[in-house]
Amino acid sequence: MIRHLTLLGLLLAGAALPNPAAAREPNRDEAAAIAQALGAAGYRDWRKVDNARMADGSRHDLVLERESLRILHREREG
Repeated sequence: MIRHLTLLGLLLAGAALPNPAAAREPNRDEAAAIAQALGAAGYRDWRKVDNARMADGSRHDLVLERESLRILHREREG
């Protein structure tokens, strides 16, 4: 019983950790893939991102650099 509770505790603790991939900027290949997908969908400008959600549930509006998709500006919502 204690073993099951310990395992459950570890699983729940791991679920609360932020996603490291969401906390980093895309690499060159990822940025190119994003640009290609958005361009193919008809988007010509994707510098603004509304209501991007962080792992903690907070929401932000973002302005991205067009080529690298680096975050240039972030404004917290609510």
